[in-house]
Amino acid sequence: LYPKLLTPRFMRLIIIVWVISAPLQIAVYGALEGTDLGQILSREEATHLGVGTGRAVLWSSALAEIASNPFTYVFGTGYMSAPSTSVLNALAFVFVPDVDVLYQRQYSLHNAALQILFDTGAISFILFVYCLLRTAASLQFERLNGFIVFVLISGLNEANGSIYSLFTFIPFLAIICVHCVGKDMNSSALSKRSQRSVGQRIVSQAGFSPHSESPQR
Repeated sequence: LYPKLLTPRFMRLIIIVWVISAPLQIAVYGALEGTDLGQILSREEATHLGVGTGRAVLWSSALAEIASNPFTYVFGTGYMSAPSTSVLNALAFVFVPDVDVLYQRQYSLHNAALQILFDTGAISFILFVYCLLRTAASLQFERLNGFIVFVLISGLNEANGSIYSLFTFIPFLAIICVHCVGKDMNSSALSKRSQRSVGQRIVSQAGFSPHSESPQR
């Protein structure tokens, strides 16, 4: 993505889409079910899963679980905890026993925003989104915004492939920290320079000179 396209407004839009991506895609997949485009987005070897290869089933089940136990999901139920909840039935429907995949990928909710909300709870999710929005407000590292956009967009339909992948998540968090902390450090340095400038101006106006032994009257 061309850096100049990655304005704060565009970055905020991507973050909002990322936050609501699961319910948004449930509606879109439902609308496409039975259409020609829907068939293109369905896998021939898993036609029973419909558009999105069962993702809408997983997301609907996870959202229903959160809605039925809202206080539990203030802090979440822990890393990759979906099989220990009512979502297990949806997982069993989507992932048949003969699917030879890694455990973490098999039981992923396939949506990064929903996975973070489900596993770590509303408080962590809100803090995470807040940090993303803080990052979007800064254009200090324009070209690295492309990496942030890539991780967020890949997180619309995956969790392990984006947020829960160490190869992307660690640098992803590092960039967010650099944006947020770097902005604070810049503001602090700017404030100190401003204070020094004001102090020097006051001293100069008072008639003090660093080379004179007494103030000028």
